[in-house]
Amino acid sequence: MSDYNPPLQFVSDDDLATILGIAIREQHSGVFNVAGDGVVFLREFARELPSKRAQMPSAIAYPMKRLTRGAYVADSHYLDRWPVIMSTAKWKRATGYRFRLSSLEALSALVSYNEEFQAYLPRLKEVR
Repeated sequence: MSDYNPPLQFVSDDDLATILGIAIREQHSGVFNVAGDGVVFLREFARELPSKRAQMPSAIAYPMKRLTRGAYVADSHYLDRWPVIMSTAKWKRATGYRFRLSSLEALSALVSYNEEFQAYLPRLKEVR
């Protein structure tokens, strides 16, 4: 098994909508990082998803991306070189906002919503 296990961050749509509302209402300007507290490592992320993820060596992923002109999106292979962890301290200091969901909770909510949505789709087709 590869040691490739970069940290990832997620934000819930509810947190993001609230943050955008605060930024507009209170007229905050500047650049702020937005991410739920904590990180989700790639292996945790893969366990949360209903589908399986295949690891692909960069030697294959880079040419595949070039050949498909980006239609095949494999940007996650950059994470082993340049993992990105954002500090939300500036936003929290400016607004006092506390994220409702952590990165892991935001990911879990997204996966749960998508499973519910996928189950709902066949019923939509039947109605038509």
